Amino acid sequence: MKKINKILLLIALGVVALACSRYDDGPSLSFRSVEKRLSGLWEIQSLKIEGIDYHSAYMDDSVYLRFVISGSKEQLYIYLVEESKSSSHLSSSALILDDHNKTLSFELPEYAMYTNITTPIFHLIPAINTENTWDINRLSMYDLWISTTHNDSLYELQLYKLDPYILNP
Repeated sequence: MKKINKILLLIALGVVALACSRYDDGPSLSFRSVEKRLSGLWEIQSLKIEGIDYHSAYMDDSVYLRFVISGSKEQLYIYLVEESKSSSHLSSSALILDDHNKTLSFELPEYAMYTNITTPIFHLIPAINTENTWDINRLSMYDLWISTTHNDSLYELQLYKLDPYILNP
């Protein structure tokens, strides 16, 4: 009888743990910190504006940009780069997480010397060029799904991590 109670308790704890996922699209449980999951080189895997897929328009553009998130637990930064982590930073901003790690805020300004490179992405996704709070819908080691409403339009980005960063303690 005691074994059955233990098994039922473990099942109940498992169900509660799965039901208490921090993000709508998962993962249910992670043993890595938010900062470690965020840090890395990210590329856009899906781009939707008001539910319409613009990823092919983004890919057809002559510029293919990526995001780098790095820093320390105390201060994270987001950078817009051309190809890799070591590429020139076309734009940068502090990345601010809320107290519950459910939203993040940033504003990637347009730098005059890179306008010819960044204008297409800022026109397509103006929500990254102005300060916005993005809801984190999924955050795993290799997936970051975020969404925000900007000028009455819903922007949904699904990013895939190409190369992780290692945070210094």
